[in-house]
Amino acid sequence: MRNMQKNMEMSMEDNLFDIKNEEEFLTFQSFTDFSIAKSVSEKLSENYIECRVERETPALDSIIGGAGMIPFVLIKIKSADFLRAHKSLEDYYKKEINAIEASYYLFDFSDEELFDILKKPDEWGPLDYQLAQKILLERGKEVSFTATQQLKEERILELSKPVKADSLIATAYVFIVYVFASILLMRINDTYNFPYSIFLILLAGNHLTHGKKTLPDGKQSYLFEYQNRKSGVYISIIGLTFLVYTIVTIIWVASNFSYGLFDFSL
Repeated sequence: MRNMQKNMEMSMEDNLFDIKNEEEFLTFQSFTDFSIAKSVSEKLSENYIECRVERETPALDSIIGGAGMIPFVLIKIKSADFLRAHKSLEDYYKKEINAIEASYYLFDFSDEELFDILKKPDEWGPLDYQLAQKILLERGKEVSFTATQQLKEERILELSKPVKADSLIATAYVFIVYVFASILLMRINDTYNFPYSIFLILLAGNHLTHGKKTLPDGKQSYLFEYQNRKSGVYISIIGLTFLVYTIVTIIWVASNFSYGLFDFSL
């Protein structure tokens, strides 16, 4: 009996270990066309790379910045499979480029523009990346394996650098001022409603503090600079303070008076 109990406990521990060590699926590529995403995912599956296809809207800072609500189709794979996935797609398209017609837009690119593709393969995709090398070789330009690998490493280093989030921080503080004014007016006018802009403050704070980007090699780095992440913490604290204060105030009012407690305002 003791042995059975011990085996059950060990089995539970093993399951917990497996759950903790399960690799997260990260965004490998994004598309606006579902059929293209499905085609790429099938090519990855043929090379025994486990992948998931998901629909997702742009990040909060992109929406606030005016990029719109265009949904993306994401292909997600395990971080350990990133390099193998890139290699498998490059090998596939390397065989396909000979069938590309001369009317394809890359044939009109200058040498400088083609080298720019080699510097930023993550922006162009494996087909254009392979075709750019082929066109440059046909024009007598040397493109060695060592050179392309160095360009990839430089690109990863460039992408890993955090960016500034001044516009997102400024927008978050505008909402903070607005919510503060709304709460103040609630007290002055004795009219209570729920300013749901508090949730936009919390979203902005969380995105600033914890936002990450996935690099071409499967590693992740923070989206924003350290000072911006600190600002995100402050914004989150302010948002939480507003939320708690508003909820407590409305509960207090509900227990003493009769108001339209389900009125909402921006």
